[in-house]
Amino acid sequence: MQYDKAVETLDTANTLIHGARDDVYGDPTETARRIGMAWASILGLGDPIPPYIVHSMMAALKLVRGAIDPGHEDSWVDAAAYSALANNSVLL
Repeated sequence: MQYDKAVETLDTANTLIHGARDDVYGDPTETARRIGMAWASILGLGDPIPPYIVHSMMAALKLVRGAIDPGHEDSWVDAAAYSALANNSVLL
């Protein structure tokens, strides 16, 4: 099938969101809230950076890494996962 790799990437990202990483790091939106508070403090901002922005920035980081090393699949999987988390956390 033409999109087998895309489906595999999304399936792996879904497994990571709901699997081992969640077990180790806890709820990804809560983690993003904490990161947003830390980043805002470092940058001298008055308000925390919202979780959807944190997830979007992490997705951008992973896309840049994917562009540097296109064969490193972890970057593409993580970018998909962070994009999905950003979309989810907009609602929260």
